[in-house]
Amino acid sequence: MKTAPAYMIILLILVVSSCTKDKTLPPSPIFVCNSQTAITFTANISPIVNQHCAISTCHSGVNSSGIYLTNYANTKESFERGNALCTINHEAGCKAMPYPPSADKLSDSLIAIIDCWVQKGFPN
Repeated sequence: MKTAPAYMIILLILVVSSCTKDKTLPPSPIFVCNSQTAITFTANISPIVNQHCAISTCHSGVNSSGIYLTNYANTKESFERGNALCTINHEAGCKAMPYPPSADKLSDSLIAIIDCWVQKGFPN
């Protein structure tokens, strides 16, 4: 019967040694826009818009409220009007996008990429 405590001790050591502290991932870095940043609609903006905005029930279909984000020209025009950044940032006085207002806003990093594209003059 002396072997039972030995097995319990070994089991306890295995259980305790297998426990590790959860490792959390560092926060994703915020996109930095500077003079060296290469950004274009095709490479950077179109994938964001296609995934988050120009979906069938929003800015590519009949429920678009006249704002179509299906191509470069339409997207550029929407941002040139000046309120698109306000809406994706959920700023006061702007209709929050994505809609409805309870929907999560775009990540700060994605907004920074779009803002950089605007700052650089909407390169295609």
